[in-house]
Amino acid sequence: MGLIILIDNSGSDPIGELMRYLDNFREVIHETSAVIAITHTDTHPEPNVENYHHYLHECGIELPVFAVDARCADSVVMLIQALLAMLEFG
Repeated sequence: MGLIILIDNSGSDPIGELMRYLDNFREVIHETSAVIAITHTDTHPEPNVENYHHYLHECGIELPVFAVDARCADSVVMLIQALLAMLEFG
């Protein structure tokens, strides 16, 4: 139905990781939609959500970006709801 991209902000190059996911799943994203979830922002606050939005804007991509705790059921439900909204209204 769509794609939830999880990015570990504690990695050595999280924005580079996002770029690889966007390249590898370009067709799926184009045919459906996607949301981006950034994890570990509590321990690694940089890059922040605004940095991700800026990068996506520079690439001409408009997708929602959320800072989440993937271990938290509420965060996961919110991501699914956001993706469903993108699919419904996109």
